Amino acid sequence: MGFLLDAIAFNINTRLYPDLSIKQARLAYKLDINEFRGNRSLQLLVDYIEPIDE
Repeated sequence: MGFLLDAIAFNINTRLYPDLSIKQARLAYKLDINEFRGNRSLQLLVDYIEPIDE
């Protein structure tokens, strides 16, 4: 079993995303450190997202 990471995407089509019916997606991303109020956490910077048909 894996673990969860936060992710953020900019300039996406807000008519398509977020779509809670999508269970899996193919992503292209970069790893980044999110710094907020003195806390640091790992996050994904999403460059590309494509739903996977089940």
